[in-house]
Amino acid sequence: MRIACAPQTFVAFMFLKWASSVHYIPERTLVSYVNEKYAYNGSANIRRYDRKSPYYYNIQAGIRHTWGNNITVHMLFFEYQHNQYRRSFVELHLKLCDMLQRDPYFGKIFSMVLAKYKIACPVPAGMYVFRNITLPSEGIPNILPFEKGKVEVNISQLPTQDLITTIYVWFHIKQ
Repeated sequence: MRIACAPQTFVAFMFLKWASSVHYIPERTLVSYVNEKYAYNGSANIRRYDRKSPYYYNIQAGIRHTWGNNITVHMLFFEYQHNQYRRSFVELHLKLCDMLQRDPYFGKIFSMVLAKYKIACPVPAGMYVFRNITLPSEGIPNILPFEKGKVEVNISQLPTQDLITTIYVWFHIKQ
């Protein structure tokens, strides 16, 4: 079966599909590494209190130094293919304050969470506990070309490129 349509109609359809928001549903999270020189007590988990409730993140971490643009956030996306996760072409490498102030998707979401707790960039040293927070995924367009994956978040210190922490989040995408 072959479907014929005008090129403008096809382009408009693909744009609407791209622009339509989707739900990113987290499955689990893991903090696999914390450099004690820069941070301590790093933990994260995802909870859902009943079937129809949203997914809640619980994040706890202490930082020993002020975090600003001296911190780089590397987000590497992996696609689930053939019973394994393979690295995707989607990557983000942003400085922390630039991400919170300028990134229209992830930065906007994380800056809303920090604003709720009255935290601004640069983030001063101290212990931070975020309980029962929800990250809205309605504003994020469908930019990932797969339905199941994981994201590896590496946070590093500039200019030495010392790795501070590595966090994994497994997710699936629901249209």
